[in-house]
Amino acid sequence: MTTLIRNKFFWEISYIDDINEIIIRYGKIGSIGTFFISSGYDSNEWEKVIDRKIKNKKKNDWIITNQQFITKDKLIDLRFKLYDYQGNLKLPIKNIY
Repeated sequence: MTTLIRNKFFWEISYIDDINEIIIRYGKIGSIGTFFISSGYDSNEWEKVIDRKIKNKKKNDWIITNQQFITKDKLIDLRFKLYDYQGNLKLPIKNIY
């Protein structure tokens, strides 16, 4: 998982090989954030997508950090708690805690 920050905001990207998805989570530091889920990658196509998205963020003054706001396991848990298998939101975010 790669995490970038800018001001009070975070942007994280991770490839989950078990389900062949790229999950992007972004928002204000300390929040659950918003998810963007994409799937259906052939072979190593996902690596190129992630590299391109990180490069675009860095061009806009986002900085890669070693700080992680969530673990990869927690990210996967939240993904399946909040979204169905097609990547559609299934619960209002305010009701997850």
